[in-house]
Amino acid sequence: MGLMKHYKYNEIPFIILISRMPVLLFTCWFILPNCQTGPPERRIREVDSLIGITLSLQKKISSQKVQVLNDFSYGIDNDLSFFYDTVKQQFPDFVLTHELEEYISLQEDIENCLSACKKYNEEVFLIENNLRDMLDRLYKNNGNPEELERLIETEKDLLDDLLSRIENNIGIIDRHIEEYLHLKPLIDTLKINFFSE
Repeated sequence: MGLMKHYKYNEIPFIILISRMPVLLFTCWFILPNCQTGPPERRIREVDSLIGITLSLQKKISSQKVQVLNDFSYGIDNDLSFFYDTVKQQFPDFVLTHELEEYISLQEDIENCLSACKKYNEEVFLIENNLRDMLDRLYKNNGNPEELERLIETEKDLLDDLLSRIENNIGIIDRHIEEYLHLKPLIDTLKINFFSE
């Protein structure tokens, strides 16, 4: 009889635990999801901001001034074709004036600028894609946080370097435009004189 009492006495905590199990399970189910780590908001805002910079750079690279420069390049090609000796593959000495030499040099500068802008556009597009991939991973908490941290810092450094190069290159567009507007009337006069020879 003593053994029976001892058995039933020890069984009571187990019975209480079983009877309260649904309540415990519901509590765990409700609390645990709220304990999960949410997306890193600071990093998400930072990557969003970097993506904004890439979009701004894309607009700058394809701005109206760059389009004007492209039109000038086409115009210079047409103008130079008037003077170019297709047989001798050179410019005749009597038309190779200082102004024409400057015009040829300007064409080279403009072509370099447009070529750089095309390359910048490819770089910006690549950085933007990488950042969007990281943003997606941040929202999904997908990946090693330390690895994502390093990747974000790498893209930030690449973007800083690209921004500096774009600013330097875009900054001289006004000078190219000014030089073209100065030389164009002089070249038109040379064309008239060339045909009157």
